[in-house]
Amino acid sequence: MSFDFEGTAAAEGRQVDHPRKQLSDEAFRWLMDDPRGRLLVWERLSDAGLFRTSFNTDPCATAFAEGRRDMALRDLNRIQRLCPTLWARMMVEAAARDAAFGGMVGSG
Repeated sequence: MSFDFEGTAAAEGRQVDHPRKQLSDEAFRWLMDDPRGRLLVWERLSDAGLFRTSFNTDPCATAFAEGRRDMALRDLNRIQRLCPTLWARMMVEAAARDAAFGGMVGSG
């Protein structure tokens, strides 16, 4: 006899966390728990265009920039879902780096 736990959870309106997703979420929390990890995440968000407009007069360039920005929005959503208090800490650390190095780190 086999049990369909996923089907039962879906029927009850519960979300099923798969082992791969759990492992990925755990790794992301580990990354965000370290200042060096937050630096890498901040650079990724900056480089993907989260903090700037994606508009360009060339519609293809706009579409490309929106695709990159969408990935950053997914990361931001993950931060808000898994470790929202670290978002504020990451912003403070980024502001301190900007002040120390004279510009947004990772905006290149």
